[in-house]
Amino acid sequence: MKKARDLLKYYCTGMVLCILLVLMSCTQNPFFDDDKINQENRWLRGDLMLDNGMPAKGAAVWFSAYDVGTYTDHRGHFEILMPSSGGNLENGLFTLYFYVNNYQLESAAVLIRDGNVVEQQGDIGINGELANVCEFQQILSAHSVAGLHVDDNGVEFLTLDIRCNIKSPPAHIWMRGNNIGAFFLDPLENGENDLLTFDHPQEIMTKLSVYNNRWTGRILINVKAENLKTGTYQFTPWIVTEQAGIPEGLKAFVGYDTQNITSAYLDFPFYRTGGVFWLGNDGLAVEVIDLDGDK
Repeated sequence: MKKARDLLKYYCTGMVLCILLVLMSCTQNPFFDDDKINQENRWLRGDLMLDNGMPAKGAAVWFSAYDVGTYTDHRGHFEILMPSSGGNLENGLFTLYFYVNNYQLESAAVLIRDGNVVEQQGDIGINGELANVCEFQQILSAHSVAGLHVDDNGVEFLTLDIRCNIKSPPAHIWMRGNNIGAFFLDPLENGENDLLTFDHPQEIMTKLSVYNNRWTGRILINVKAENLKTGTYQFTPWIVTEQAGIPEGLKAFVGYDTQNITSAYLDFPFYRTGGVFWLGNDGLAVEVIDLDGDK
């Protein structure tokens, strides 16, 4: 009888050891199929696209858990490596935000356990990849066109028009004054130090609510008075759309600012088309170079 009990004892001990070895070698919970155990996964990856099917290049990506962000490449792809937080590892459900100023804010839910991404939970699939491609929905489009205007006194003006199509009115737009009171002209054939900033600080910042499907603005520049030289220029109007739900950390990351006009705006994630033109013969000719290119 004692011998039988000893054999049973050895048998049970062996079974326990085998089970422990199996558990230690698993990358997936053998008892629950709800998520993967992956102690090495600190990456978040994915692809973003626009509602016209084009890749969302230069879109901002910001993760609330660690206040870290990046921008998508020309393919609309992004990768974020979550920083190590030492002994203070994050746990819980957090939000990964995707942002372009003139598109609706998008987001994805990310479950974090002991500082690592839990796969196949929330909006995350395998290897930290978004389970689905995220698609931005446009708030408004912004297209710029250059031209020439000569007044009754023979004074020549460069005309810079911006045409906005509002997809789902109303749209709320910040600008200087009641028109485009601030903008940039970048001489593309020269260095960055030649950037021209046009601002009218005597005019207050205005938030315009547009309830129609279309809004247009026009700027007139006296070519000779501004001493504009022959060459190729990029026209960038200063406008910022406003929408609810943007976290303060994301605003800080992208440089969201509705009160100050600085050249940092040129790196702000805002998709526009047109705006490139050639000014020739001291303003006697204007040729639109790029009607369809985006910035």
